[in-house]
Amino acid sequence: MLKRIEHSISTQDLLRGEGPVLVGVSGGIDSMAALHGLRTLGYPVVCAHYDHRLRPGSRDDRDLVEETAARLGVPFVEGAGDVRRLAAETGLGLEGAARRLRYRFLFSEAADLKARAVVTGHTAGDQVETVLMHLLRGAGLRGLRGMAPRTVLPEFDPKIPLVRPMLGVWREDVVRYRETAGFAFVEDETNQDPAFLRNRLRWEVLPYLSGINPNIRETLLRTAQALAADEAVLESAADEAWAAALQARGERWIEFDQAAFAGQQAGVQARLLRRGISALRPESEELDFDLVGRAFELVRSERTTGRCDLLGGLQLMREYDRLWLAAGPDDLPDERWPQVEAAADIHRFPAEIGLAGDWILTFDKGRGSGTGEDGRREGYLAVLDGGALRFPLVLRGRNRGERFEPDGLAGKSSRLSDAMIDWKIPQRLRARWPLLVSGGRVAWIPGGRIGAGFAAGAGSIDPICVKLFRR
Repeated sequence: MLKRIEHSISTQDLLRGEGPVLVGVSGGIDSMAALHGLRTLGYPVVCAHYDHRLRPGSRDDRDLVEETAARLGVPFVEGAGDVRRLAAETGLGLEGAARRLRYRFLFSEAADLKARAVVTGHTAGDQVETVLMHLLRGAGLRGLRGMAPRTVLPEFDPKIPLVRPMLGVWREDVVRYRETAGFAFVEDETNQDPAFLRNRLRWEVLPYLSGINPNIRETLLRTAQALAADEAVLESAADEAWAAALQARGERWIEFDQAAFAGQQAGVQARLLRRGISALRPESEELDFDLVGRAFELVRSERTTGRCDLLGGLQLMREYDRLWLAAGPDDLPDERWPQVEAAADIHRFPAEIGLAGDWILTFDKGRGSGTGEDGRREGYLAVLDGGALRFPLVLRGRNRGERFEPDGLAGKSSRLSDAMIDWKIPQRLRARWPLLVSGGRVAWIPGGRIGAGFAAGAGSIDPICVKLFRR
């Protein structure tokens, strides 16, 4: 066992860096073997135990782990939490809630200790069971590769890796090592409970498959290792696509460029979705084929707006040239677009009005820097005929059923809501989109058009430059 662990560490450079190695030890045979083995190999280990408080005898597990650490002469740290409460509050299953609390503790301790890695005792058998679980639930290459020997979990720590040096070690190797090393361990009775899928795979499915292929475990392990190599290549492609498609991200949302996203291969698009979901919902399950297909349909559709449900209460939303990943429209940012919170009157020129999100509307006599619309990042500009404007001007949002007559269309009008669709103003922003109103008529809509009779022509003697921009 020690030779296999040492080989994995050296060939895959699993424990590079300086500082101690924090080993998560439950008290079971695998994690005890990891602690004892790394200590024997000369690594500066710290024993970390987390009490999930799910069993009456969990305190005995803690005492055994502490005693083992003392015999090995290694530091011992501990934590505990209410897994059932977190599961009830978040909707996570017990396993997911336990993992979240345990990893929070492990990586918090690792950060305090400036550890080079957090180590767990996952074995080759765990890897095979994980691959089968993902296969049965439906997964892509990422799921079928199984657990990575070394990975970073940004939701817990952006730098310290999670390392699994025993993925090449079988349980029988661990048992033989324990017989030699002589350490005590805890036998978790839940490992026999058929209510857990992993246990049914271990005690029922794998023995059945072994009757068909006596080397099924080794075959599945080699398959996972081969797929992991392919996964690394595709992840590199996904890194490049992420950089090209990602526009911005916030605490509750991720924004993609629609064209850049749609221009990727299907496999890469799926990875972008999974990466985005993982960033917003770290504990979410693997994205299945049906959900991926639903997202592809939205991205590739000729429709320029729409939404579809994904995982963890998240939606993929399309807004013209943007794709959003968030719980819903209410979680999306609006400060990059002008929005009116309350109507405001303008009684004279020059004037200045502040809007939400550091937007400023200014009125100055003259033609300013020119006519027409600036790009959205620079602001919105219009030159109006001062002689056609009537004080007080009003800056407000739209009214239900309101119509708009654009300049230059020979008196033709349309519903304002339809015009906003034509101008590709996102639906969630239309109700509070600023309108400049004179005498009850819409004189100008930033991002849209100037109203009929309000544009300053070449011969206008009283041009007014109106500009809306973000400070």
